[in-house]
Amino acid sequence: MPSKKHIAKSSPSGATPSIAFYRNIAVTFLILTVLLLLTVAYMSVKKVTVRITVAPMTVQARALARVGQEAKDMPHITGVTGKMDVTVTREFTPKGTKTQDHQATGKVTLTNTTTKNQPLVATTRLLTSDGVLFRIKSGTVVPANGNVEVAVYADKPGKSGEIGPTKFTIPGLAESLQAKITGESTASMTGGVVTIGIVSKEDIEKAKEEMQKAAQEEAGRELRKREVDSEAMGFLGVIDAIAYEVTSSEDKEVSSFSVTAKAVVVGALYRTEEARELVNNRLQEKINRQPVKLLLGDALPEVTVEGHDPAGLWMQIAIAGGGTTELTEDSPAFDAMKFAGKTREEIETYARSIEGVKDVSVRFRPAWSTVAPRVPEHIEVKVER
Repeated sequence: MPSKKHIAKSSPSGATPSIAFYRNIAVTFLILTVLLLLTVAYMSVKKVTVRITVAPMTVQARALARVGQEAKDMPHITGVTGKMDVTVTREFTPKGTKTQDHQATGKVTLTNTTTKNQPLVATTRLLTSDGVLFRIKSGTVVPANGNVEVAVYADKPGKSGEIGPTKFTIPGLAESLQAKITGESTASMTGGVVTIGIVSKEDIEKAKEEMQKAAQEEAGRELRKREVDSEAMGFLGVIDAIAYEVTSSEDKEVSSFSVTAKAVVVGALYRTEEARELVNNRLQEKINRQPVKLLLGDALPEVTVEGHDPAGLWMQIAIAGGGTTELTEDSPAFDAMKFAGKTREEIETYARSIEGVKDVSVRFRPAWSTVAPRVPEHIEVKVER
C-alpha cells in the first residue's frame, strides 16, 4: 500500500498574523488620519478678529514769516506795515469805593386849581403824607388853573429821601390853599446814597495796560484805512513808545478818571489765509511718512510778533497752529504678526499701549480658542473711529 503523506504543521514561532492584528493597525491608522484631518480643519478655520477704536491725537506746528519788506531766508506773507503816532483817551471807574449820604433829588409837578397865579420861592417845603420833607430848588410861579414842573431835593440827606412816586402838600401856604395847590411826582427820587470811587495804584496800572491795547487797536484802524481789502487781514501791533496823562492821583476820591495815551506803534496787516496755509503745510510735513491721517479745524492760527523794523518797513511774525491725527490701518503697530500666538489678554494689553488707541475688542473663532493663530492670513485687524 502506498505510504500516507504527512502534512507538516507550522510551529508557533512562524505563525501567520491574525485578522485582528491587521484590523487594529487599520483602525489606528484611521484614527490618526481623522485626527490629522481634524487638526488641519481646525487650523484652517481658526481665526481672530481684533477691532481697534482710535482716538484723535493733537499735533502742533510753528512757522516764521515776514510781512512787508521781504527776507531771503524766510517765507513772505502778503500784507502792509507802517509806523503810526496815535492818541487815545478812555474813562475808568475805580475799583475801591465808599458810600456817602447825599440829598435825594427828583421832579415834582405842582398843580394850581385856583384862579390866581401862585409864586413860590426857592426852598419852599413839599411834604409827603409820610412826613418826608422836600424843598423846591428854584423859585417858580404855579399858573392859575395850570401846572408847572419843578426840581426838588430832600431836606435831609440819606436813604430816607429815596421815595417812590407820591403826592405832596405845601405846608407853607394858607390852610385854605393847601388842598388847591398841590404837588405830585411820577418817578422815584434818587441819589440819597452815592458811591464814591477811591483811586488806587492798581486802578492806574490796570488803566495803563488797557490803554496799551487801545493804542494798538487805534493803530490798527489807522492802518486799515490804507488797505482796501483789509477785512481779510489780521492785525498785529508793537508799541515802541508811550506816554500817559492821568486825571487823578492815587487815593483821590472820584467817581471816574480818564487816561490819555500818546503812543508810537509799528503795525502790520497780514493775509490770514496765507498764514493758515503756511502753518498747515508745516503740520503736514511733520506727519509725513507716518501712518496717520491729518484733520484740520476751521480756527485761525495764533500769530504773534517775533521782531520788527523801528521804521515800520517789516514785521517778523510767528504762526502757531494745530490739528489732530488719527492712526490708520497702515500703521506698523497694527501688523497682523504683532498679534500672532497671543492670548486675548496679551492682545488687549498690547493694543492699549499704542498711543492713539481708545479701545480694543478681540473675537476668537471657534469661540473656545484662547490663542491667536500664528498664520497672519487668519488674523483680521479692523481700525474704527
